[in-house]
Amino acid sequence: MKKNNFIFSIIFFCGLQSTIYADTFSNNWAMEIIKYEPGNNVFGAYTNANTALGPASRFTYADKEMTNAASVTIINPPWQSDQIVSIGIGGKLIVKMGTEVRNYNDPEHPYGVDLLIFGNTLFAYIDDEGLPQTNPWYATSEEPAEIWVSADLTNWFMATNCFADSLMPTQSVDLNGHTSNYLFPPNPALLTNDWTSLSGTWSYSNTVAAYEGSAGGAPVDLSQLKTSSGQSTNLSFINYVKIENPRTEDAAEIDAIASVPILPEPYYLLFIIKYLLFISRKSLIQYYPLRVEAGYTIIQQ
Repeated sequence: MKKNNFIFSIIFFCGLQSTIYADTFSNNWAMEIIKYEPGNNVFGAYTNANTALGPASRFTYADKEMTNAASVTIINPPWQSDQIVSIGIGGKLIVKMGTEVRNYNDPEHPYGVDLLIFGNTLFAYIDDEGLPQTNPWYATSEEPAEIWVSADLTNWFMATNCFADSLMPTQSVDLNGHTSNYLFPPNPALLTNDWTSLSGTWSYSNTVAAYEGSAGGAPVDLSQLKTSSGQSTNLSFINYVKIENPRTEDAAEIDAIASVPILPEPYYLLFIIKYLLFISRKSLIQYYPLRVEAGYTIIQQ
């Protein structure tokens, strides 16, 4: 019975850790629509603001007939009306996050990124042979919209380092087909790349490799904000995100909004491992007494 209790405690402890992380991750997405104003120049089918709640899309269709299901990639973004919401000219979307978004630097938040905005931007390549792996990009399809954040729904501050429905496009799998991490940010340095250089430097393969397992998204740093009057500032935390489209043409599309979770500290993981090893050794000694004979350690049955 004691041995069973020991095994159960191990399973419960590990399960508790998994539950904590699962709950944390589920709360890291936008959870409530505060306001949605479609604006002008939107398609009627894309005005369901609730599509911006919860996790970003991992699958979509590769054809308009919706017969060929495929992974969401940087050349095949989410485009269905139940996946994205459109924000037209003069429109806005305000959401409440599922958990308070804190401003942390690297390494707690990789690259200092605190928030990710997923849209339906894509990279376009010259389809001479129908193979994107090595064909260089010649354009990006994006409709940049402003990203504003607030702690109280009263005072708003705009992100200065990136835009919504712009770089970086969503990539749900890596080059080996493994699932990408939607809560791990891409390196913001990628925002400054010359993606459509005439030299043909960037294509599907090396772009996905540069994501380093991230699923992309616009990487927002709460240390890089500005007031409505243009003064640089930062916030220690936020609860609300507003996507606003001040453009005179084209609507922006939003798939999802996520807060970046804190990476587990190495010592925290080591503590768990040491704890499990300690109670494992203690229990083995207690229930299976050891005796040493001729230099060998023997477990007595």
